[in-house]
Parts: sequence; structure tokens; C-alpha cells
Amino acid sequence: MNESLVGFCSLAGRRAGIGAAGGVAHMSEAPGDGIAWIKGQGFIEGTIELDIRGKDAFQQSFVGIAYHGVDDSTFEAPAPNANDWFHVKIVVTADKVKVFVNGSAVQSLEVTPIVHRPGRKIGYWVGNGSGGDWKDLHITAKK
Repeated sequence: MNESLVGFCSLAGRRAGIGAAGGVAHMSEAPGDGIAWIKGQGFIEGTIELDIRGKDAFQQSFVGIAYHGVDDSTFEAPAPNANDWFHVKIVVTADKVKVFVNGSAVQSLEVTPIVHRPGRKIGYWVGNGSGGDWKDLHITAKK
């Protein structure tokens, strides 16, 4: 993750604070979903690349990136299973979302958005009782 983005994270929702050390952002386990919106960073279409790590624990492996955030409960958040660090590249256009894992040239997921959310927020996301780590975040807006 870009070290400069760590300092600009603001926590939204009912969760403990987000921590950062050595270029790694972390959100610990706690009841309820958690969102840490990145201050000053908007996103509609483009590419999001980062490394994510959760843990292989029953009902505590829900970790990802949230985008098209309108508020603390309205956003998109694809959430792959996480045991160790994995690299994810998410390509978002108005009519498709493609997710590539660990440098694969073939997408592991392609979906057509059912709802087109007007939100521009982007942030780190965890599900109820889950914690996670994020690093090497790169956001490239569609030109």
C-alpha cells in the first residue's frame, strides 16, 4: 500500500480503529462489519490493485476492498477467501467488474453490476467478526 494512504484512512462504521505499520494497514476482529474509507480518494471506474490477507477461521475470513461507497452500509465489496497474502486486481467499468487473483491473466470473477451505485468512496472492508491486512494499494482511475 502507498505509505501516504495509510495516514489518510478514516474509519466509518461501528468498529475498532484501523492501525498501520511498515506499509501494512490492519483492521482487527470485532463485532459488526467494518469500513475504513480512504480520505480524499474517490473512485468510479478504473483499476484497484492491492495485496490482502485474512485468516482461515470459520466465519472470520471476510476481508476485501469496498468501492462505490455511498455510506457505511451501501457499497460494493467482492470478498475472496483468504488464508495468506494474495494479490487482487479489480477492474471496474460501468457495465462489468472483473477480479484477477495472484497475477492471473484470466479473471476469477466477472459480474455485471445489478445496481449502479452513485458513490465515489473507496476503502478497506471486513465482515462481522473478521480482521484483515492490506498493503501495496494502487488505484488507477479510468481516463
